[in-house]
Amino acid sequence: MPAPPPTILPALPLSRRVEAAALVWSAFGTAVAPGAPPRAGVALLRRCLARDRVLAAVGPDRQLLGVVALRVAAGGLIDARPAARGAILGPAARWRDRAAALAPSPPATCDAVLDGLVVMPAARRQGVAAALVGAAATSARRQGYPGLRAEVAPRNVQALRLYRRLGFQPAGRVRTGWLRRALVLRLPL
Repeated sequence: MPAPPPTILPALPLSRRVEAAALVWSAFGTAVAPGAPPRAGVALLRRCLARDRVLAAVGPDRQLLGVVALRVAAGGLIDARPAARGAILGPAARWRDRAAALAPSPPATCDAVLDGLVVMPAARRQGVAAALVGAAATSARRQGYPGLRAEVAPRNVQALRLYRRLGFQPAGRVRTGWLRRALVLRLPL
């Protein structure tokens, strides 16, 4: 019997913050805090996840299945206050922050951008990612955005298939950090 569809919560519950931080770290840790040990990185994310911008997918027993955020003018998945980074990662965070400020930023867009889509390994290929993207598209549409963008590493074949299956179309390339290039896919809303 197929798994029941997940429930999408409009904000990350406090009770799931530690679990979400570990999940995001497992997928994006090296981009969030390069060189940080996992324990410190998860601690940073636990403090800095922008709960109000994070959509959470939960199962029937309320276990966390996945998360995604919308990156908009107000920010995205992470509210990385420098004070929090320094307190958790130590003095090395200062030079990392300075170096990150030198990295090229993605170009401004009038679209909302999917930020940090990640699904628990046991819940993959069960429609969780599609449900999260659908909820993100609905939220972006309600907020008046004309489109929803996904910035995907060219080697992330599974994500590219998912977005194309959901109607996203290629919209170019973007540089997202130190020598990191991403394919841009866009879904008109």
